[in-house]
Amino acid sequence: SLLAVDEAHCISSWGHNFRPDYLKLANAAKELKVERVLALTATATPQVSDDMARAFDIADGDIVNTGFHRPNLELRITSCSDAERPAILEQRLRERPAGSTIIYVSLQRHAEEVAERLVKAGFDAKAYHAGMKSEQRVATQDAFMNGEVPIICATIAFGMGVDKSDIRYVYHYHMAKGYESYMQEIGRAGRDGEPADAWMLYGLGDVVQRRQMIDSGEAEDGRKRIERSKLDAMLGYCELDTCRRQPLLRYFGETLEQACGNCDNCLWPPDTDDATQSARQALSAVYR
Repeated sequence: SLLAVDEAHCISSWGHNFRPDYLKLANAAKELKVERVLALTATATPQVSDDMARAFDIADGDIVNTGFHRPNLELRITSCSDAERPAILEQRLRERPAGSTIIYVSLQRHAEEVAERLVKAGFDAKAYHAGMKSEQRVATQDAFMNGEVPIICATIAFGMGVDKSDIRYVYHYHMAKGYESYMQEIGRAGRDGEPADAWMLYGLGDVVQRRQMIDSGEAEDGRKRIERSKLDAMLGYCELDTCRRQPLLRYFGETLEQACGNCDNCLWPPDTDDATQSARQALSAVYR
């Protein structure tokens, strides 16, 4: 009488984790004449939400959006080189109060490397990624859930279905793939409503690596174009000098009238400079 589909954004080619197999679920619902479908996701833009509803024949009046505004999360983004990352991360871990922490990395080997480096620096940390044996992953996740291990260095394979309300810190050691991934991953912090810290490092190396991953992937050209556009949007977000929460919410169809007051650009406004004349001179030089 009911078909429940989790991570239903995967049905949309505009979603951040498009999987064509999800279309089979929509077809199965029709073939089995299922009376009710519950399609769930934590991160859907208005376009993705429409795709989900259309695929599963869900009426507009039955779309429920609980919102994306998480004012208890302090959003920070720091530009750095690859060489600077380890020292910046260690300094941040030392200066903050203790608390459950997830550090997201882009590759499996990075999870191992970062965890090993942190252990050598005196932190209690473990790696988690899809390349580990199942028993290792389960043991690592259980240790984190029970509070035995405070820091997990993980690929995005970690966190799906983790219901731990008191995660105080979600750090991105590398730039997130896009708005949806970023929102989904930082959303694992501060679910108890208490203050939590969402902090991301980014650099040119992240952009180059991610572009190479997209270009070398097996996805069709149309999908690759979408992924490149998401990456460009994420880079633009990292380089903002205004409130970070306003464009983040706007991407998901929400409006925040006032600056949030709880992101790095609101708390510590960056120094800016009008580069119009410099840009003109550069373009003039290219033209000549």
